[in-house]
Parts: sequence; C-alpha cells; structure tokens
Amino acid sequence: PIPCVPWQSQTSGQYQRRVHGDAKVAIFTCAVAATQTETKGTVLMESAVDLLSYSKSEEDHMENIIKTYKEMGVELLISGEKFSDMACHFMNKYKIMGVKTTLA
Repeated sequence: PIPCVPWQSQTSGQYQRRVHGDAKVAIFTCAVAATQTETKGTVLMESAVDLLSYSKSEEDHMENIIKTYKEMGVELLISGEKFSDMACHFMNKYKIMGVKTTLA
C-alpha cells in the first residue's frame, strides 16, 4: 500500500471524492477508451434503430470493461493519457474516480 500520493491533476468525470486508504487502484499508461473505429466512407442510416445500434457494441464493450473493474473493487483509475467520454460516462455510473496524470 502507498500511504499518501499527492497529485496536482484534475479528476475526470462527475464522481470525485476521497478514496479511502485500502481502495484498489488501477493504473494505465495508455488511454482509457474504446478503440476507434475507422469509417472512411459514408454510413447510411435509414431509421432511428440504425442510429441507436450503430455504436451499441462499442458501448457494451466499454461498459463491460468498467463494470469488471468495479466488480474487482477498483475505486480509482489512473491514466497517463485521456479518458474517453464513454469511459467517463460508465465510470460515473459505477462510481469510479478517474485521474489523468503526466510525468514531468
């Protein structure tokens, strides 16, 4: 356990609080985001259902990742890069705080 680690970074998302001393922390050097899909052409949406289901699998995948961390007891995610908006959404849903930090 690390007794105290001060950060001058801003937290990501709406869920911001003190994390207790025995909280589990996940640390990433990469971004906490789903892989970007490459759409080089035009996507034809013929109905509202098409629009809603377009990124549904990506959302489900990100939710499963964040939910898995919550089930493991993680309360704080630290990233050396960005948190995607979708990751922040699910982190807020599962009450996990995120901190983006950079090493100088």
